[in-house]
Amino acid sequence: GGSGTNLVGESTLTYDGSGNLGWATDVGGKVLQVVAANENNLLQNPTSMTTFFDLDVTPTSASSKFIVRMSSFFTLGNNTEMQIICEDGTFTGGIREFRNYHTDHGARIFATAEWFMDQSHSTGSAVTYAVKAHRTSGSDTAQLGSSGTSYKSTMVVMEVSV
Repeated sequence: GGSGTNLVGESTLTYDGSGNLGWATDVGGKVLQVVAANENNLLQNPTSMTTFFDLDVTPTSASSKFIVRMSSFFTLGNNTEMQIICEDGTFTGGIREFRNYHTDHGARIFATAEWFMDQSHSTGSAVTYAVKAHRTSGSDTAQLGSSGTSYKSTMVVMEVSV
């Protein structure tokens, strides 16, 4: 015997090894809050790490963790590379790198990036989660987002219990 697995905030069936079944009521994995925005953000040819999108979230629990997701169009010219990262306002150990995008022949794609931020924060104080980007190589176009009203970028921050 053993305990069950929590799936997407549902109740967990537990077994204590002595024939007793029960429902765990305070298990991790529940979404505590969701903060989201859709904006017409546009970042063109950033030569240093530049904020593309940011959201303020006030943690409801000091032990919570956060999932940050950003979706946007981006355009890369020939032989150009762009790096996209996510960081929060209290992270002191460096940046959270997602990935480098590179193309030899130019491309326009819809990108979705997701990060799991595993450090805890104090309750009652807002934390700013920021998605940042910069052109790391090449001199052709490196564009994240769009100024067109039909091509909004989305950022979602989910607080989850652990």
